Amino acid sequence: QIAAAFPGLDDAGVEQIARRAYEHLGRTSTEATMLARLGPDAVLDLVHFTVMGSPLGPLTVFGSGQRLMGVEFGDDRASFEHRRLAGVVNEHPDPAGAVTALRAYFSGDLQALDWLSVDPIGTTFQRLVWNALRGVRAGHTASYADIANAIGAPKAVRAVGAANGANPIAIVVPCHRIIGS
Repeated sequence: QIAAAFPGLDDAGVEQIARRAYEHLGRTSTEATMLARLGPDAVLDLVHFTVMGSPLGPLTVFGSGQRLMGVEFGDDRASFEHRRLAGVVNEHPDPAGAVTALRAYFSGDLQALDWLSVDPIGTTFQRLVWNALRGVRAGHTASYADIANAIGAPKAVRAVGAANGANPIAIVVPCHRIIGS
């Protein structure tokens, strides 16, 4: 509806207007961004989450449909409980198929995460960096400079480091394979 009202507006502009509208309606910034990106038909049953055990300890996994939106270290179930009561999230045993893929990965199938569709919440630049990180295969490393060059921004080494540190999809978006130099 926003795009129809403002035909010259690009997708990022539409998302920004929608995000501000949802924030005005009392959604958190993260929820508002997810709602804006997914559209009004996705408001019900928006995000699925679970807490899974792993060799690294508990992981909180969440996504929408077939899109993985986050893997966080620790049991973050409490932060989802109030949202579940508000109808924003639902507990699900395998959000976006990520639990199955992570279990296979931890069992030795190093390509098990490659097929997951990811949709991290972040700026356009962060998303560009996170997409480049997915190209760093298991058993390999890359530097911040390597990633900066890969995304066509060779002088953005520090910004790449900051984006790497803000990665919301641990393990699947392999920020752990990136080294300072």
